[in-house]
Amino acid sequence: MQDSLLDTIRGKVTWRLRDLHGNVTHEETKSNIWTAYGREFLVRKIARGLLTPGVNQWDNGHISGLDVTDDICYVAVGNGAHAVSPSVLALASPLRAVTAIGAPFMYPAIGPDAKPTYYLLPIAAEPLFTATLPNVMVTFVFEFGLNTFEGNDVEITEAGLFLRSAADADDATALTATPVAYTTRTIPKSTDAYLEIEWEVQA
Repeated sequence: MQDSLLDTIRGKVTWRLRDLHGNVTHEETKSNIWTAYGREFLVRKIARGLLTPGVNQWDNGHISGLDVTDDICYVAVGNGAHAVSPSVLALASPLRAVTAIGAPFMYPAIGPDAKPTYYLLPIAAEPLFTATLPNVMVTFVFEFGLNTFEGNDVEITEAGLFLRSAADADDATALTATPVAYTTRTIPKSTDAYLEIEWEVQA
């Protein structure tokens, strides 16, 4: 049987801890899953030029409010966990930053008027594209500082990739946005270590 598009979209997440001198002290990689929200986003994105704005293109079961002109540009982590499946709707227990992450600290492509976020961390640099078969992929890189989180020393057990519009569901008290991709892993993040997350999406 021929694979479907969604069977061929895959990815992996590399977690990398660095000490104060930039040396890698811990590194591990794990696969992720694309949520139902992320899967619909991908297939709608492919046909974005043919869709009428504001018109429901699908039968019942579609995800309302999905904007195909949106982009992936945030990550969030948590200290809870769900069973890894396409039905994930939010992080189980997202970790909040000590202070809001404002536009001056964001990768410029996100925009100078980007809403400050408490749970969502923006990409650190331009995504890296590789288009040489069989490795057709894009890699998003996110960097966490020494004292990013409330409580400082934390144990991270989950992470999600989020769209630009997820910032509208991020405030000082909660993150209610749905990730497009989700993974679990136990990573101890202390105040003497930087954390780098490299999220690779392959087709």
